[in-house]
Amino acid sequence: HLLRGLLAKRKEDRPQDLCEPATHFATLSSALRPWREHDALAVLGKNHFRFLDCEISLRAGDIADEEVDGIVSSANYEMTMRRGVSESLRQRGGDEIEKEAMKDGDRALGECVATGAGSLHAEHVLHAVSAWNGTSCVGRATERALALADRLGLRTLAFPALGTGAAHVSIETCANSMVTALRWRLALGGSRLKKVSLVLGDEAKLAAFREVAVEALRGTAEPPRAMDLGLPDDLAKVTPEGATFIDAASRGSGGKTQT
Repeated sequence: HLLRGLLAKRKEDRPQDLCEPATHFATLSSALRPWREHDALAVLGKNHFRFLDCEISLRAGDIADEEVDGIVSSANYEMTMRRGVSESLRQRGGDEIEKEAMKDGDRALGECVATGAGSLHAEHVLHAVSAWNGTSCVGRATERALALADRLGLRTLAFPALGTGAAHVSIETCANSMVTALRWRLALGGSRLKKVSLVLGDEAKLAAFREVAVEALRGTAEPPRAMDLGLPDDLAKVTPEGATFIDAASRGSGGKTQT
């Protein structure tokens, strides 16, 4: 995205101030240095970590019990809250959360919409549409939830395991996609988040999630064949049948990344 702007044919479409791209490149360089990645992660306990300035904790339980600025709900495209995590949030927080989420109709995969939190101990519920009918975009939904949280000025956020209910995303795939998106968001700087809680349904899911999450935080997890980076594919034509991810692992002739 940055290089396209620098290489624009029309002079007026290029950055007029070189400080802007220089700042972006400096941020990327700092975030990607191996020594920075090594020092960024601190293990504070079995289920408690710090990545740069953000504390990350894992626990088993009901996400509706969380006392945070924002709670992420694993939403479906219809935005109803009648199953799994979303149902628990509706029952505890009230039907007005569901009504507000549904007021603008269906939502596309990867979208994230903020509503009030009713009687939950939070300011907002962030409804992340992460999977539907066998298609998942957990990474993109996580990235957009994180971006929306920053726009709202949220400092503390609680996530469930997105897409692992009716959409049948494996807990390992979910952990890798979610924590990789979180790690990159924090590493690139600018996030206001100070605490992120990842709330799993039971101890077995917690153990499976933790094993992959720790490797993802360290940046050593093996990427899936088609990893969702949570980034828009600006050059692709958007169609209802189109893929919801950028395939960062598959490469065609000449080393060109396939999308």
